[in-house]
Amino acid sequence: MNKKKSPESFLSENDNILGELISLFGECPVCRQERELFDSLATAIISQQLSSSASIGISTKIQSLHGRRPFKAAQFLELSDNQLSSCGLSKNKIKSIKGIAEACVREEITKNIFASLDDEAVVEKLTGYYGIGRWTAEIFMMFCLQRIDMIAFGDVGLKRAHNLLYSDSENLRQTSEKWRPYRAVAAWYLWKFIDNTDCHNEVLKKVANS
Repeated sequence: MNKKKSPESFLSENDNILGELISLFGECPVCRQERELFDSLATAIISQQLSSSASIGISTKIQSLHGRRPFKAAQFLELSDNQLSSCGLSKNKIKSIKGIAEACVREEITKNIFASLDDEAVVEKLTGYYGIGRWTAEIFMMFCLQRIDMIAFGDVGLKRAHNLLYSDSENLRQTSEKWRPYRAVAAWYLWKFIDNTDCHNEVLKKVANS
């Protein structure tokens, strides 16, 4: 009986560029870590249109008020708008996260509910809440629902990483076809690459010589 390949082995064999990133960054946690629903959605909303370092900074400040991670919906609702604003959250993001927190408390959205929905139905349900668009829904599916073939094609960081690493004749959507069924895992490595600027020259040199 053949042992199923790990996502990392599959991607390394199908894409030598990803192979370099996998060698550099090690095992991907996307399909191996359970994440809580509210914490995942809150984190995705915080991250909207921000760099990783900026979103981590805001999350850390909120954590100091909240007192714990993962964030819990009921406890989050106890924080005032002024407290959250002092952490760097905009009024729109505060409204959005509190709306999701209320939905979680009322059990309008649960992992069991999402488990019965296909990808587009998840997007449709989540985008019905204030401040949530397709990108946030896709990030949520990748990291919380562990739909490991999901990818956020509109993500600016992924596009930047792809443009640096791959041929100009190929767009992200085309390249991602060889990553199936692990496109979320591949995306994680591209994000790691774009966030770690110190490794860019080393990786790009190896890619050019491969």
